[in-house]
Amino acid sequence: VDVFCATPRMDTDSADKNHADWRRLILTGLQQRNSREKGGFPELIASHENLQAALNHYKATINRLEHEKNQLEKLFEDAVKDDAHPSGKVDKKSVDQRALQKELMEALRRRAELADKVCEMTDMVKDKEGELVKKDKMIRDLEALVTTLRAESETNQQKYELELFVSKSVQEEHRNLTALYVKEREKSDELRRIVENLKAENQGLKDVRETKDKKDSRLSLSRLPFSANSTRQPSIPPADPSMERLSGDTARQHSLDAASSTYLSSGTQDQTHSLKKSSPSIKKRKNFAICPSSNVHQFDAHESDVSALCFSPDGTCLATGGSDKVVKVWTLKPDIHTVDPNCTILSGSKASIVALQFDPTCKVVLAASNDNIARIWNLSDQACKHTLTGHSAKVMAAKFLAEDTQKVVTGSHDRTLKLWDLTQNTCFRTVFAGSSCNDVIAVKGKSGPGCTLISGHLDKRIRFWDIRSNATASEITLPGKISSLDHFAERQLLLCCSQDDTLRLIDLRQNLISASFSANGFKVGVDWSRACFSPDGQYIAAGSADGSVFVWEVASGRMKSKKEHTSAVVVCGWHPSGQLFASGDRNKKVILWTS
Repeated sequence: VDVFCATPRMDTDSADKNHADWRRLILTGLQQRNSREKGGFPELIASHENLQAALNHYKATINRLEHEKNQLEKLFEDAVKDDAHPSGKVDKKSVDQRALQKELMEALRRRAELADKVCEMTDMVKDKEGELVKKDKMIRDLEALVTTLRAESETNQQKYELELFVSKSVQEEHRNLTALYVKEREKSDELRRIVENLKAENQGLKDVRETKDKKDSRLSLSRLPFSANSTRQPSIPPADPSMERLSGDTARQHSLDAASSTYLSSGTQDQTHSLKKSSPSIKKRKNFAICPSSNVHQFDAHESDVSALCFSPDGTCLATGGSDKVVKVWTLKPDIHTVDPNCTILSGSKASIVALQFDPTCKVVLAASNDNIARIWNLSDQACKHTLTGHSAKVMAAKFLAEDTQKVVTGSHDRTLKLWDLTQNTCFRTVFAGSSCNDVIAVKGKSGPGCTLISGHLDKRIRFWDIRSNATASEITLPGKISSLDHFAERQLLLCCSQDDTLRLIDLRQNLISASFSANGFKVGVDWSRACFSPDGQYIAAGSADGSVFVWEVASGRMKSKKEHTSAVVVCGWHPSGQLFASGDRNKKVILWTS
């Protein structure tokens, strides 16, 4: 009984407590709303309260006067009744009646005045209420304006931060350009001094040669034979003006030309013989790449996606990069058909690796990463040698500038290309490309190594840049977004893979599309899917979203495909010997192929 009795009492206490809490919350909310609404108009509210108090006072006065009027009217009626019944006190009552009438009239007059004041007070209260409504509307408008201004302020703050970032980048580039200009000017001054010294030395040599030529001519004249009995002077043939002009440097140049022509004529047969000997090897080299068709080895390269791979130039290693944020370098066994499972791991990246390249000496590896940074590792000690920071979005491509291993170009989704000097570990030029870059390559030009950059972008354009200036030399627009580029230098061909599921060959000598390759079932799997040339340029290859590898013969356009992967193939590439092919997919697999 105690238990059953105690439970309702606890519930009642709990209900009372909850009821008290709700009342306290409601009271607190009303007090807060009252303070918030009254906070902006203390004087107006005080004036309104005073007017309301005066109005209440006048209403009470009117009620009191009405009560007195009623009493007076009652007394007047009684007096009238008394007049109807004459008595001895008629004069006194009439006097009292007149006094009461005067008081009544005065009360009525005061009542009328108070009624007028009440009307005035009512009008004033209505005016104040109208002002309150207007000010309340003004407050709401001001609050909306404050909200709009805050949004504009946040937008302007973001713009300011962006402009500040751009300004810092421009300032950094300006400092780098200034330092580079000073160095180039010093080199130019040094070269000018060297040229002046060489000119002075050349002039001195000319003077010496002229003096020597004069002495030799006088000596030859003195050695001419004369007859003892002859009185006639020896006849000297007239000087040939053409021979006079062959003095000094010109004469020496003619002698050098004659010597060189003699040497060349003597060595022509040997050179022709050597070319004949080397021609079979050249012919053989043009057909040395295999068309991949047989899976000889497969292994799990990473914990998830394989997003980049490349063979070392000497053919001894295979580097892979994945979404597990590491680069792995696998040593190829002597038969080059398998890899050593004990790989070298290069760590330090904070996001997926999407591009890889060895330097020509095979001592370092360059990698682009989605953490907005490109890195260079030493293979000897697995240490990160350079960290190239400066991009504001993921870096999709990183390449050495042709044969100059001390300069690197990177392309990013922040719509810029950056050129880096590894000797100073600084960015010496930023090119604003106008669109997110998916791939970039450096092409050796006639005027020097790495003088032309070619970049592929998500706005479906391929842009050609002269690194000596920030200007775009030319551009080509394709039907689809560009996912990758590859270059075959021997025939000046550019391979472009685009997201309209087509590979295209561009003749760089004319900047025109020379061929297009597509097939039923071929579909680009990711935005950065990499296509490639074979080392001899005979084949091109790319991976498909269904796990197939498609290979086309460039000359005939014939296509072969093979499906060994179980997920989209992202990247592929040939061994430098052309006898091995590798492909990587989004399910951590790398497959090695032969013919």
